[in-house]
Amino acid sequence: MIENLPKNLFNIKISGKGVNKILEGIKDNIVEISIMKKLGDVSKRAYIIGLKDDNKLVLRSEQALKQGENYELRFISGRGIISMKVVPVETLKGIYPNIYIVGVPDSIFICERRRYYRVKPKEKADVIIKRENGYALSGSLGDISLGGFSMHIQMKDRMIEYFLPMIDEEVKFSLDLSGGKSGIKIGGSAVLKHYTVDSKGFYRGGFSFSKIDKSELKKFFRKLKIV
Repeated sequence: MIENLPKNLFNIKISGKGVNKILEGIKDNIVEISIMKKLGDVSKRAYIIGLKDDNKLVLRSEQALKQGENYELRFISGRGIISMKVVPVETLKGIYPNIYIVGVPDSIFICERRRYYRVKPKEKADVIIKRENGYALSGSLGDISLGGFSMHIQMKDRMIEYFLPMIDEEVKFSLDLSGGKSGIKIGGSAVLKHYTVDSKGFYRGGFSFSKIDKSELKKFFRKLKIV
């Protein structure tokens, strides 16, 4: 899905120490990435698996890369989607999936979370939240993103505090687009990060995904005509 984001959304340029800071944040982790020659390319499984000499990335990829050619590399960070142009400079032979050494660019571009993530569905979508204590509540989807979703519910029950999750509590959720008519449903686990209640008794909660099937989320976004 991140392969389809237009380049004009990457409107923040980071260079110098900013690039080093991004790399510091990923060097001790295995990071899933997309590698593209042009917008919309669907890459096979690829990962950043380390740094070499502090100025090169080590990639493991099922996709064959050619030395000396330019590729766009994208991955999701805490701030948003990172985009960088890289050039493979070395291929480690006799290993599969392929291992490549690529040079780190002087600058990278960021598409911030709040710029591309939050999209309001054009169709009605129902949300069901289930807590570990057995209580559940239902509402409507406010907006959805690659990182999470918000939901709306009108609180009328005096016992609503038993139904509402606490901040940072993980819950089970299911999203049903168009009341089930579309056949598009997704589910998983999410964590409540914030909520507000207005004067009319409407509750709005923001949830961050903690576990979700990415392929199903992609179908949901496509149904919403996002990608």
